[in-house]
Amino acid sequence: MLEELYDIYKSNFKFNIRAKDTEISILSNKDNKVIEKRNENGKLIGVSVINKSTILMLCVDEEYRNKGIGSKLLKESEELVLKEGYNKINLGEGFDYLMPGVPIIDNNVEFFQKRGYKHSWGTDECFDMDLELKNITYTENVGDKIDGIYYRFATINDLSEIERCVNDAEEKFTKYYMNTSLYDNSTNQKVLIALDNNEVCGTLIVSVQLEKKDTGSVGCTTTKTKYRHRKIASNMVRIGTRYLKDIGMKYGHLGYTYTGLDKMYGYAGYHITNKYMMAEKILKN
Repeated sequence: MLEELYDIYKSNFKFNIRAKDTEISILSNKDNKVIEKRNENGKLIGVSVINKSTILMLCVDEEYRNKGIGSKLLKESEELVLKEGYNKINLGEGFDYLMPGVPIIDNNVEFFQKRGYKHSWGTDECFDMDLELKNITYTENVGDKIDGIYYRFATINDLSEIERCVNDAEEKFTKYYMNTSLYDNSTNQKVLIALDNNEVCGTLIVSVQLEKKDTGSVGCTTTKTKYRHRKIASNMVRIGTRYLKDIGMKYGHLGYTYTGLDKMYGYAGYHITNKYMMAEKILKN
């Protein structure tokens, strides 16, 4: 069943970039509830994967669309979530996510809006951003000192200072920075830090080929409150992105980005690609 789920996910969401191990882990979660639709030959043609109050994936193979299958899957999913004791359902993000929300492609949004779903972020948008690295021309690099701030990769000895910085800037990111493997070169991720003398005033996680061949990413960008508005975050993004190009990556990809960050990442050349509706609906008995 897992292989079928993965195949239908990949065939219907070709644009989505996540590490395969992550995708498999999410789809195989023991707490998932799966509602499936099959054709007369037993082939899986439509599916909804639900965890708690979240639909992690709902899709129907293209040749079977516009036959009411998607509507049935959604209705049965809502009934299941309501039966589990939840009065609100959301699409995409929950305990984890394959995609942050409903990809704004074709008539996806209209399909859910007609069935009572609304965008939960108000006027803010959620989107992916991408960059072809051969196009970058900036020269900022690891080891540079810019306007008195020094940029280098962190070691385990920096961890306590990193924790102070991230707690001050964006506490929800702290758990990611506490992963000690980021500091011992045992994974394809490392932490870039900005230093004012010995004080860590900014952090960024740089990832290499975790999600796709020849593709890297930068993210979890933080700047200590008192250091904001000095282009430290923008400099870290440019330095991290330049590093990706220097080690041979061809593309930079930023997933699950949102309004406000597009300017910072845009300064490094990233542009918005896929957009998402952060969809939710109040359920009634």
